[in-house]
Amino acid sequence: PIALTCSSLYAEVSTAPGAGTSWAVTVRNETSATALTCTISGTATACGDSTNTVTFAIGARIDAFFDGTGPPAAQDDSGWSMRCVPTE
Repeated sequence: PIALTCSSLYAEVSTAPGAGTSWAVTVRNETSATALTCTISGTATACGDSTNTVTFAIGARIDAFFDGTGPPAAQDDSGWSMRCVPTE
């Protein structure tokens, strides 16, 4: 196991949320929100965060939480990625 520094969050959904609705995507560290976030709204099907950087400790449990508001359109598929490098 190694510690990581991560950035460049990218998230996408198969169906746009729809007018007035959205998916807020947040990378979590041990179920706590980090600064890596973006929002997919309206007719968009993807979002990204190229500004924030987060460091994760060795053995951290990392996930992405998709929080719908509105409610957004149901999804058949969604995904996310981020760029991570070992922390020295």
